[in-house]
Amino acid sequence: MQCCLSAVWAKENRAIVDVVQGARTAGVSENDLNRMLTAGYRYTVAEKDLALWIESVGTAAAQALPATPLVDKLEEGLSKKVPSRRISEVLAQQIEQLRSADRLVKEFGGRDPMAPAAVTRTADLLAAGLTPEEVRQVFNTAPAIGIAEHMEALTFYAVLKQAGMPSDASQKVVTAG
Repeated sequence: MQCCLSAVWAKENRAIVDVVQGARTAGVSENDLNRMLTAGYRYTVAEKDLALWIESVGTAAAQALPATPLVDKLEEGLSKKVPSRRISEVLAQQIEQLRSADRLVKEFGGRDPMAPAAVTRTADLLAAGLTPEEVRQVFNTAPAIGIAEHMEALTFYAVLKQAGMPSDASQKVVTAG
């Protein structure tokens, strides 16, 4: 059942109505909208902050970026009582990481059905310390393999790098298979 919490709550908060409709039109799911509105209500978020966050998620969705990881991050910040200003900063940073990841995935596997999940995973790996150049190196090393295999290789690369192995050595281990 498609609950209409977004419609009910937004009617009582006119400042939210337009951004909810814009986000819905941009492709944000009803579930994600409901999650944002519920969190806003539960944590008594100021309307201007909630409107900004919904608009940001809607803008990301309009660019074909995944909205759910952004909503997850919003909920996480609110549950940890992170100040609204910091949540806005982290949300903007995560959107930039998703944009970078989207460009990288489109360079190497944009038509692959796994591409949307690969965008989210690549953004996570960028946040974990991989650079766009390192991602390109892994993609270029074995361009004929599928995106799922690239994601496994990138994940292994990030683990090696986080363990303190130098980037060039990590690259050699990953490309050796």
